[in-house]
Amino acid sequence: MGSTFTEGFKKLFKKSKGNESVSAKIGELNLRYVFVRTCVDFWTDIPVGVMFDTAYLDTHPGISLKPDTPVIVALHDTPGSLYDMIPILQPFCNLGYRVVAPNFPDKIHTRGMNRYDDTTFSGKTDERVTFIHDFLQTIGIERIDMLIGQGSGCNTVISYTANLLNKHAVRSIAPLSPIGHKPGKALKEYPAVLEFDMLWNKSTLFKYPLRASLEISAFHKFPVLRTYRQSDRLKVMLHFAGFQYEWLNSDSFGIGSSSIPRLMTYNLNNNLVDKDLMEEYTDLLGIPETNVCHIGTGEQVKSPENNNTALKCVAFEDKEYTLNKYSGQLTLLLQDLLKNVIKKRW
Repeated sequence: MGSTFTEGFKKLFKKSKGNESVSAKIGELNLRYVFVRTCVDFWTDIPVGVMFDTAYLDTHPGISLKPDTPVIVALHDTPGSLYDMIPILQPFCNLGYRVVAPNFPDKIHTRGMNRYDDTTFSGKTDERVTFIHDFLQTIGIERIDMLIGQGSGCNTVISYTANLLNKHAVRSIAPLSPIGHKPGKALKEYPAVLEFDMLWNKSTLFKYPLRASLEISAFHKFPVLRTYRQSDRLKVMLHFAGFQYEWLNSDSFGIGSSSIPRLMTYNLNNNLVDKDLMEEYTDLLGIPETNVCHIGTGEQVKSPENNNTALKCVAFEDKEYTLNKYSGQLTLLLQDLLKNVIKKRW
């Protein structure tokens, strides 16, 4: 499977002018927009919640599905967008599955109906979980055969699945390059992140000096900020503050205690995590060491000693790892995971 887009592929997913979607055709990831009201009664002072003009990719927009059509939903990393997920999703589109990839509110692809919506929604994990719940309800998805997360999008996958009242609504999960259940070495000064977020939201008077302090932080407390573009550093810092590790820890334990099929991958190119943290997180998700497979640079995925595709972790050791570079191998792993769900349903 190729890891780059052809010219025609680029044209297919190029956003059209005037907020219009590309022409709808079943089996293709069509760019769509839908109004989603979310976080109703979430904040006491804003009981009506917020509304977003939500961008999403969908192979079967507004189409009634056969009961046996697998449904896949993918959640992107931040910074990032719905387009980042295309390399691992396209093969499933070719198989006729319903594939959906929404864009989290970001003021670019998914925008608030007014500026207060954009500023009220901070992007904390509990807000994102509520947003995804309301988005799926809006477009009529009641079950998900495989819920995929990339990077910090895994937080939403874990917390959304762990807190579902209907435990059968999500049949399998695939956290790809998760951030873990606690701050890694790159965020060892995490209390300072929370303090930054508190001051930022407290008053506009603090905003200018806080922006200036980011560059100092990038060279002292948080060198990881230097791995992001300068224009993204403020967004990233505020995003860090919304990880809600205390909830993520307990939700991850809940997933680890469940019988839901799950695939986890991690890589040494993720600046937010370290190997020790990922090994600990793998254990928290209930994946035994015998089900962990390590892949060196240029190697193909090999079956671990215990070839249990319903419970697997793959560690990519390539320090130049990207989702796009390894999209072919990731897709094969995801197909193996999905077979467990299909086998159980029929």
